[in-house]
Amino acid sequence: MTRNRGNRLAFAEAIMPDDAPSQFNRAENRRTDAPIDPSESPALRRERSLGTAREVKFRVAEERLSAITALLDARLTRDPHGDPQLDGDYLVTSLYADTEDLEVYRRVGWHRFRKFRVRRYGESELAYLERKTRLGELVRKERRAVALNELPLLHDLERPTASWSGLDYRHQLLRRGLRPVCEIQYRRRAFYGSVLAAGAALPIRVTIDRELRGATTDVWGFGASERTPRQFIRLLGGTMVLEIKFAGDASVQSTAETAEGGDVRRLPVPAAVKELIEALRLGDRGVSKYRQCVRTLRGETLAADDGADPRTDEEAGDA
Repeated sequence: MTRNRGNRLAFAEAIMPDDAPSQFNRAENRRTDAPIDPSESPALRRERSLGTAREVKFRVAEERLSAITALLDARLTRDPHGDPQLDGDYLVTSLYADTEDLEVYRRVGWHRFRKFRVRRYGESELAYLERKTRLGELVRKERRAVALNELPLLHDLERPTASWSGLDYRHQLLRRGLRPVCEIQYRRRAFYGSVLAAGAALPIRVTIDRELRGATTDVWGFGASERTPRQFIRLLGGTMVLEIKFAGDASVQSTAETAEGGDVRRLPVPAAVKELIEALRLGDRGVSKYRQCVRTLRGETLAADDGADPRTDEEAGDA
């Protein structure tokens, strides 16, 4: 099998779901009542014929926050979901799932391209059941909203009713042997807008995540709502994670798939996005919050003795 053929197969396996996508991304799962929320992640807008969403990540020193914020404020719009008491930021808390043998962390087989997590924004009484599929820079996210007090229904010993909106997500967790492993929390500053690519306006979203911390867990519930407080530890030191998410041009994607020796993980970046990256002086790419959390909790600097892929998160197409 040629490298090109292998890349196409890997792309199809990663991006095409093995479970019905109609169970996710319905209007009632969005964070506003508007049918199209321009501030939402392009990865959640795949059904709107904007091409495959793409995401590039960078590590940035925290002392650059003010300068980067000023530049982005001049070019983009702040996310309206920000908390005024947090200077327009908001808290993001996620529960990440993995198998007993940490196959997601170790990038084993099917788990290499997907992550299952439950996300909460601020002190909301809603939680989002999410599946993130990623191959390099190509990303798709699927989500379903449930009440916070319904999360225990994800456990294997529970028996939810057939009408529960999270039933299909629960089935996927049990089918793949996934259970909660860690809780990650951080403060997010988000911006959105559009860029021109091939004469079309493509949605773009930039997020800055800082004050990252993580803790181990084995229950589907957030630390603040549990009787026993979790012991959070700081992640990534004084480093922020800046992510640029934009809708990919489908024609560019097709070219990358069919070109001899093409690699779908390394697609050309639109000139407008590249200019933004240069203006922000971004250089150190590739970081997975989940993998960083597991490494830190296990006291590792690099997982090399447990079968984990030694490449960077971006090189290996980590979700």
